[in-house]
Amino acid sequence: MIGVEIAAADHSVEKSELPSMATKNHWKTSGLISMVAHEIIHTQQYDNRKIIFKSNALIEQTMKEGAADFLTSEILLLNLNKVIYNYGMQNECSLLKDFKGDLDSDPIDYSNWL
Repeated sequence: MIGVEIAAADHSVEKSELPSMATKNHWKTSGLISMVAHEIIHTQQYDNRKIIFKSNALIEQTMKEGAADFLTSEILLLNLNKVIYNYGMQNECSLLKDFKGDLDSDPIDYSNWL
């Protein structure tokens, strides 16, 4: 619900107490259906506090977000992150190299990726 409110917000909405990612308002109302589906899928995912990967947040969070994106696109035939996917496909080799480097150096830190 909060995500929908942020996505539908315009410049007049007070966002000073929200984290910086939320204030960028990079979502557009045209993507609300896929965004809501993505977030609903997260509510059905296994509680991440119970996942054993505690030492590997990068893999855990990547799988969690990737699964929600994948299922959204399969169920609705809508792509929540079309720009990101296009960039990923065009830069796959270098992204995989960077991802592996980050995974090897600090598997708990996913801030460069999500």
